[in-house]
Amino acid sequence: LGDVGNALDEKLIGSLVRELGNLEKDKKVRVVVLGGAGESFCCGRDAAWTKPVAEARIAELMDVLCRMSKPTLARVHGAVQGDGAVLVACCDIAVASHHAQFCLSGVTPAVVGSLVAAIGERMAQRYLLTGEEFPSAEAWRIGLVHEIVAAADLDETVLRMVQQLLQNAAATTAMKKALVVK
Repeated sequence: LGDVGNALDEKLIGSLVRELGNLEKDKKVRVVVLGGAGESFCCGRDAAWTKPVAEARIAELMDVLCRMSKPTLARVHGAVQGDGAVLVACCDIAVASHHAQFCLSGVTPAVVGSLVAAIGERMAQRYLLTGEEFPSAEAWRIGLVHEIVAAADLDETVLRMVQQLLQNAAATTAMKKALVVK
């Protein structure tokens, strides 16, 4: 991801949509890892971005991510807010650092369905309504992330997961992904 808390803006979303498209077409790429630069995974949508345009572009990004035929893995650390949590939910697998902090306030209405699919209606209702922050242990408990590890072990765990995914044939992986509709 990009600058300033990796906030989603036109530039970052354009780059992500383009890069995900390129990765999808590249037959040498078998697994896509989505991670954030700096101290945050993603602080959600840039507040200065005009709402109707932002919502359409965010929905496009989430759709591209959800429709990828290759396995996607979120490498989660730091702050994960609003639509950043939806990015995590759209990935097939999510591994988070113990230090990751989540907050669902500011989720774009058009993409809330991916979040509900990941954590269920009751948990989505609670965390969307309250806007409260919660730690990675709670994100694991409600199903937003699959594994939580010490910050020092995050890269090693992601690499182990990538290696596990690479043991499957690409065609088999794409077929298995198609079985689970998001």
